[in-house]
Amino acid sequence: MRSSTIAALAAALVLCAGGVARAQLATQTWVSGVGDDLNPCTRTAPCKTFTGALAQTAAGGEIDALDPGDFGSITITQALTIDGQTQRSGVIAAASDGITVAAGATDVVVLRHLALVGDGTHAGINFSSGGQLHVVECEISGFQVGVDFEPVAGGQLFVERLFVDANGGPGVIVGTTGASPALGTVTESSAEGNLVGFSAAAGGRLTIYDSVASGNTTGVLASTSAGGTAEVNLESVAVTENGVGVRSSAPAGSALVRMSKVLGTDNSGGPFAVSGNGTITSFGNNRLDVVQSLALSSSASMQTVSSGATATFPVQATVTGLLANPIAFACTGLPVGAACQLSPGVLPGGATTGGPVTVMVTTAPVPPMIGQLVPRRTHGPFAAFVLVPLLAWLGLGRQRRRHAFALLLSMTLMIASCGDSGSSIDLGSSPDLSGSSSPDLSGSEPPDLAATTDLLAPPDLNGFLAPGTYPFQVTATSGALTAQVALTLVVN
Repeated sequence: MRSSTIAALAAALVLCAGGVARAQLATQTWVSGVGDDLNPCTRTAPCKTFTGALAQTAAGGEIDALDPGDFGSITITQALTIDGQTQRSGVIAAASDGITVAAGATDVVVLRHLALVGDGTHAGINFSSGGQLHVVECEISGFQVGVDFEPVAGGQLFVERLFVDANGGPGVIVGTTGASPALGTVTESSAEGNLVGFSAAAGGRLTIYDSVASGNTTGVLASTSAGGTAEVNLESVAVTENGVGVRSSAPAGSALVRMSKVLGTDNSGGPFAVSGNGTITSFGNNRLDVVQSLALSSSASMQTVSSGATATFPVQATVTGLLANPIAFACTGLPVGAACQLSPGVLPGGATTGGPVTVMVTTAPVPPMIGQLVPRRTHGPFAAFVLVPLLAWLGLGRQRRRHAFALLLSMTLMIASCGDSGSSIDLGSSPDLSGSSSPDLSGSEPPDLAATTDLLAPPDLNGFLAPGTYPFQVTATSGALTAQVALTLVVN
């Protein structure tokens, strides 16, 4: 009786000791294709799955694979390292994410030497929360998304030597719906045969160094459709044999791609595409298989306005390739009295698309009575109809003078009867025409024309634009490239 009691007590102590030992989580655990999750996950007694090993691994610890194998999908809720060693051990996922990271705000998760294979759905790695995610020397293929880094609270992604291919969506995507940005850095990696190689969504800032995007529908994408800002920075990246090499698209919000030392060749849909509020800028050191060009056009190259009004011309700048220098616009050939204003006057450097430019030409008003001789006193008719015949009369003989004087008198009376209120002519007493002789005017001097007419000179035309047709040009300059469009201003 006593011996049985002692045996039972001993068994209880053993079980208790085993429970205490199991409660002490290890900083390093192991998995193997021939392991068992009932094992303590040691090197000599490994577990079967990543999930089984996680249950026995302390926060900040590490799970290592002893041999190649499928160790099942896992959700990581703590700081952890999973290392497939040199065997590229990993996960074959069916209708689920390969690895889900839902860790604490300061937790660091490292995934190294893993091979993840999907069935065309979900994500190879889905990061929903955590401080940092490091993906090092991994292969991800066959998912909808390779690496889906879109935490609500932001975070940091570091990718090194990743090969991501044959995914139905992005190979790598970085974005967030929260206030803090999601930051991603990709180095020495390759994205091939995906819908999109590398992508930044709203709230995402992705920097890519020494990497390749090839054979994708779109090699590199910055895109936001519901507001926010997406940003991609490229340095020493090869973008080759894609549909579109680099795309920046922003129906709402803004999207920006910066490029330096980018090699862009054999992209069937073109090296670049920009839409909405998207922008692609260049540092001027890229190597592209397109010839840079700059062109200007206008859908309404002739405008008609009244004197003193402003004419507005729409001009479109079209760019092929990447222009590292700003595009500056200027008006040439306008006449005096017309002033030109351009909006914008300069487009920033690195543009892959030109954009609309509004050309406004303001005309100075023409002063009244321009080009007319305005008499100050109305002696013009007197000079024309009286003095000229009088001078001719002086050269006539006596008999003819008498008849000419009668004609002159009749003309003078006719002018006076026309109501010339600005001046009057004092004819004095009428000469006696009944005699045989007419007054002796042989010693008479010709009248002073300056005293009888006082005409204003034409108004000063300087600074005024008279009615007419005025051709001019708008010129665009970017480095050594120039373009010009002919416009016509018609002033009524």
